[in-house]
Amino acid sequence: GAGAASEGASREYAGEASRPEAAAPLRRLPAARRRRARRPHRRLRPLYQDRLGRLHVSGRCFSGGGEGLHQDRGRHRAARLPGRLPLRVYSAIKFLTAGQVFPAQILFGVLYLVNLSLVLLLYIKTEVLPWWALGLLCLSRRVHSIFVLRLFNDCVAMTLLHAAMVLIVYHKWYLGLIIFSGAVSVKMNVLLFAPSLFLLMLKAMSIRGVFLALLGAAGVQVLLGIPFLLSHLVEYISRAFNLGRVFIHFWSVNFKFIPEKYFVSKELAIGLLIFHLTTLMVFAHFKWFK
Repeated sequence: GAGAASEGASREYAGEASRPEAAAPLRRLPAARRRRARRPHRRLRPLYQDRLGRLHVSGRCFSGGGEGLHQDRGRHRAARLPGRLPLRVYSAIKFLTAGQVFPAQILFGVLYLVNLSLVLLLYIKTEVLPWWALGLLCLSRRVHSIFVLRLFNDCVAMTLLHAAMVLIVYHKWYLGLIIFSGAVSVKMNVLLFAPSLFLLMLKAMSIRGVFLALLGAAGVQVLLGIPFLLSHLVEYISRAFNLGRVFIHFWSVNFKFIPEKYFVSKELAIGLLIFHLTTLMVFAHFKWFK
């Protein structure tokens, strides 16, 4: 989910580096140094501080206090997520950091450490990796970029998801489902974990327990959406949970090889949905139920 907009948006939102007066000093450097200076995220350094101001969609939202998400609906989808939780998260970050980008990067660096700790705990608890392989989880340059350079809302969503998974591993189902619902409010991609999670609930809990856990998760969505449910009930329900939205070919990464006219067609969407549901049923029958 995080990678879907990275390549195109880094060109779209190059910040000060795209302005002629900011790029002029770079032209006087040798070619090799000029390439390195234009790609600061390709060098390992503390907190991936972005010296050229190449902040991304979420960074622009943060620096603008969230107003950009209301004004630029063509690019930013966070304003249409359930409860608009990303707007509230980034508004809180702006309040804590006084609107400064570098303190926000430090804050996201701390969030990265929390997320990494949760992931390591999951792998250690489930005993699916040898101890030496755990170190590989710390070496993803892409994850570093998403957290402390791009400031994506995926960082918050996945940290909440991993926290929910840790609670579920320790059989704290009700609290885990509440946090899982909060992660969905930050990023709808988290719903992709729902089918296997639902099967685990059916195997581990009674029907009454499953109903109460789902009721708690739904209660989070209602609580976050109360301001919009009271004022624009139909519009909120139809748009915040819109699973039939057509995505923009420009932002695609995995399906960039498909021509745009096929990418936006309903036939491709229906075909992918059928393939996805079929794969879920195959995994459920041959893997998850065992």
